[in-house]
Amino acid sequence: MSHISWWRCKQVQLNGKHNIVTSLCALEALQEQATIYLKEAVQLSFLPHLYEVHKMIVGFILIIANILLIFPKIVSYCNKWH
Repeated sequence: MSHISWWRCKQVQLNGKHNIVTSLCALEALQEQATIYLKEAVQLSFLPHLYEVHKMIVGFILIIANILLIFPKIVSYCNKWH
């Protein structure tokens, strides 16, 4: 489902309608993807595939970084209306 919502966000951005709805949509998609990465990392941590676990943890950290980059944009957008 996260791939579908992420694709929908990208379509909105490509149409030049990047606004608060798009940012929230992208944030939601990133959170869904982060949850998937975390679940996979936990499942793989019980297996001796350290490289796969490392990949999942790095992916999770990158997604959190993306969320932190989007959040200030949402806050600044909201502040414009007050």
